[in-house]
Amino acid sequence: MPATSAARALAMDIKDTDSELQITADVPGLTKDDIKVQVSPDRVLSISGERRSEHKEGSKEAGNLRIERSYGSFLRRFRLPENVDVEGIKANTKDGVLRLTVPKTEAAKPKQIDIQVSE
Repeated sequence: MPATSAARALAMDIKDTDSELQITADVPGLTKDDIKVQVSPDRVLSISGERRSEHKEGSKEAGNLRIERSYGSFLRRFRLPENVDVEGIKANTKDGVLRLTVPKTEAAKPKQIDIQVSE
């Protein structure tokens, strides 16, 4: 059963904190060797990989009654904002979840301004 492009989509969450962007992607069943994370010179973050099939299509000996999990390659791309440090990006994977932290540059962090009381 070939996977559709919708089934190959990589589900992601992106959170913007004061100090970094936190990117979380579901990658069930994949190892770190199955996933590739790259940043291009024009600040495009790419997350790609491939889910490999565990069965032979149409094989009677496989014993599959129904196959709903998708297999195939996936790719997600988006441009990172100017206020992040691409050299400081860190990635790790655990329990089927890929986590990236993208630190913001010092200039991008909010600056507290003290308010003076005038009399």
